[in-house]
Amino acid sequence: VAVASGLAMLGWTMIPPTRAGTGLVAALAVAAIAAVAALSRRGDWGQPHVLALAGGALGAAGASAFLTTPIGDVDTAEKYGHNVTLLLIVLVLSALAAHRVGRGGPERRHVPA
Repeated sequence: VAVASGLAMLGWTMIPPTRAGTGLVAALAVAAIAAVAALSRRGDWGQPHVLALAGGALGAAGASAFLTTPIGDVDTAEKYGHNVTLLLIVLVLSALAAHRVGRGGPERRHVPA
């Protein structure tokens, strides 16, 4: 789940900001929502899957920031310092969440179909 959501986010961030790109982003958003909705209804879907989905996407978004050009006059050290700091925050929070899930954190509530 983490790899799939990470790859999807990396692909998402590579879409150019054009009219066609906007249409593609909208179509991918609808497809992602449908896929997550379908997967989350499965009986074996639980907190580890939710964590993997969010962690993979956030990690990929943080990593793709290294490939972008910042807006305004930002020197290289500031750009990379900011990117590294935010990526580390994402990784630390993901690790803390994984530790909590591994200890048997909050269970998945049953949602009737």
